[in-house]
Amino acid sequence: MDDGRLAVKSDMSANLDALPERVELIERKLDALSMSVDRRFEEVNRRFDEVDKRFDEVDKRFDEVDKRFDEVDRRFADVDRRFAEVDKRFAEVDKRFDEVDKRFNEVDKRFNEVTQAFVEQRQYTEFAYAQLERRMVDGFGRLEQMRAIDSARLERLERKLDQFIESQSRRPPRSTGRPKKH
Repeated sequence: MDDGRLAVKSDMSANLDALPERVELIERKLDALSMSVDRRFEEVNRRFDEVDKRFDEVDKRFDEVDKRFDEVDRRFADVDRRFAEVDKRFAEVDKRFDEVDKRFNEVDKRFNEVTQAFVEQRQYTEFAYAQLERRMVDGFGRLEQMRAIDSARLERLERKLDQFIESQSRRPPRSTGRPKKH
């Protein structure tokens, strides 16, 4: 604060007498300014110390957070390892299912072959039955014809026998010259 005593005057000689006073006044003002600056720097240093303490607390919190994240990372690593094991097991199960699918495909193929064999056997049986039926019809037809022919022959033979018997019964018995045995 300037009380007006520091003002420069044009007259230098008059001012030389007042120079020691002025220097003393400047020293006091400089001392006051120095103390004021020192107080302000102390205040700034105190505030910086508070800020440093806060940063230290924040650093501690960040360290705790880092520890927690490290723990979370470990847990995730465990989970990843477990999932890798599960994936490996699923791969093994998939491989087994592929083998089962192959076996089922083979069984299906065999069932198709058996079904085809049944179809072929049925077709052959139907063909053989048709052939047998045709042959039997033909054979029975021939048998009927032969029976009809044989029946006609038999009737002719019966008539001849009847005629012969009748002709023999009208004749007197012949004597053979041999005596009859009793």
